[in-house]
Amino acid sequence: MLVIFMMIVLVTLGTFAISSAHVNYQFSEKALEWNKAYYDCDAQAERFLADYDAVLAAAEKMTVDYILRRGFAQEKDEGVPLDLQQRIRAENFSQRDGALAGVNLLYSYYIEDEMQSLRVSYPDVSLGPGSADAEIMFQANENALSRLRVQITAAPLRYDFRVHLDTFAAVSQPNATRYQILRWEQCQDAPDVYPTQEPLWGGGVD
Repeated sequence: MLVIFMMIVLVTLGTFAISSAHVNYQFSEKALEWNKAYYDCDAQAERFLADYDAVLAAAEKMTVDYILRRGFAQEKDEGVPLDLQQRIRAENFSQRDGALAGVNLLYSYYIEDEMQSLRVSYPDVSLGPGSADAEIMFQANENALSRLRVQITAAPLRYDFRVHLDTFAAVSQPNATRYQILRWEQCQDAPDVYPTQEPLWGGGVD
């Protein structure tokens, strides 16, 4: 009788151990799948950041070049709206450091122009006013339920324009970045049907 009781205890403990190991294995598989999906989305988002930064770098370069070459010129520039040209020429660079209002408007103008190429590569991107804000959702290749929402905004122009001894120069601000990340958020939908496991004991007594 004692041997039978011990056998029942061992079988019960063994069953619970196997069931627990199976559940842990399922959780491990889900965690691995979740991590793979996240880094898949993260890699896509990093590529988008690199492309977005390239757009800002191009707009930044055109802005600086325009200010240094045409900021004080009186002739018209067909590539920039006339009211914006007049706004820039009215800036008093000799008395105020920093990226002035007119200069930042020019920077926004070039950003909006350069963003057209980004729309081609990322048709799902949502751009805010002036195209300085961008929001996009990335979906994992192997897991349609896992997504990553990214929202970024362009920072003000990183250059100060200064006049000293009749010399006009652009000075980059230390530790300044071209953009700020507002949101980097993983979204994961719950599946419609969860896998179920038969209970070890239904609670009935024969």
